[in-house]
Amino acid sequence: MRFVYFSFFLLFFLVSCTSIDEENNDDEEAFVTAFSNSLYHITFEELEKVRNGWYFHFSIESTDESRNISPETMYIDFPEEITFENVSLEKQNETQIEKNENEPHILYVKQLYTGSIGENVTSISVPAIVHIEQPARIVYFYNIDEDSLPVVREELLLESIVMNDGEITIQATDIFDIRRTSWSLMVNDERIYPVTSYTTHQSRHHYQGKMEFAVFPEPPLTLVAERLQSHDVEWELDFLLPIKE
Repeated sequence: MRFVYFSFFLLFFLVSCTSIDEENNDDEEAFVTAFSNSLYHITFEELEKVRNGWYFHFSIESTDESRNISPETMYIDFPEEITFENVSLEKQNETQIEKNENEPHILYVKQLYTGSIGENVTSISVPAIVHIEQPARIVYFYNIDEDSLPVVREELLLESIVMNDGEITIQATDIFDIRRTSWSLMVNDERIYPVTSYTTHQSRHHYQGKMEFAVFPEPPLTLVAERLQSHDVEWELDFLLPIKE
């Protein structure tokens, strides 16, 4: 059996890729058990047989271990029914999402299904939708310096920052259009905007540029990004999960 790891990119839609080992037999089954991007790893952990059905276990892990992600703003939906040849499952109860206080960057998800799985079934196709409720339009990166990055806040990835004589150079990637995002520093509870700014590279979701400030505090800094807009985000995932004999 081969386990294939798919990736989804920092956009609303998924860009998935995989590599196939041509030396494997053609009849080997490629399972899709995990998705990953620059923000999250979403992984199928196990299928647990219980008295009245099966629990499907997943984890949602932020790539930034300093984050504290919440089931109030991020959750995952599963279909009410999973039916195909020799499989007939019905969703029971609400999806359970738990946290470990020692791992605030991880959510543990489980969903109960009842029904039947045929004896010869080796895999189950399980679609899922990850929901992220509207991230903040104004994003604060507190207490950052050149050595504290990369860091993610409100689904905005600050990849790097270089400070030099009142000038900073940053690289950032956002799930939203970053081209009209404004940047500032927070100094004594007041936002200080750059005197000059230079964009060295920019696309719809990626920004790299320099900013010069008349007032420049000693690091660590509080950098503020103000988006033009924000809205709910959804990612559609298609798992193909193994069934152990």
